[in-house]
Amino acid sequence: MAEEFELHFPENVLLDVLTTREPGGSGAIARYLAKFGEGVQQVEFRCTNVDRATEILKDKFDVKPVYPVSRPGADGTRVNFFLVPYPRRESAD
Repeated sequence: MAEEFELHFPENVLLDVLTTREPGGSGAIARYLAKFGEGVQQVEFRCTNVDRATEILKDKFDVKPVYPVSRPGADGTRVNFFLVPYPRRESAD
């Protein structure tokens, strides 16, 4: 189960934060934290054309979308998701 809260900043900047209510639970965020440790699981960007944004991420940054085309999201939005690789930290033994 997730808990969500929003932080609002000047110039229409919004930070939407999701966290788990059940650390060690079976929800997506809890599983992410168990696997990777503390950190950012998801970043949302608002745009006027998600299909164009998807093209830009694919073409300019070589980031592959999870879905071939955008799909319906919450509150009448269109969404797509991207898995961005990141360098793994070496464990300090």
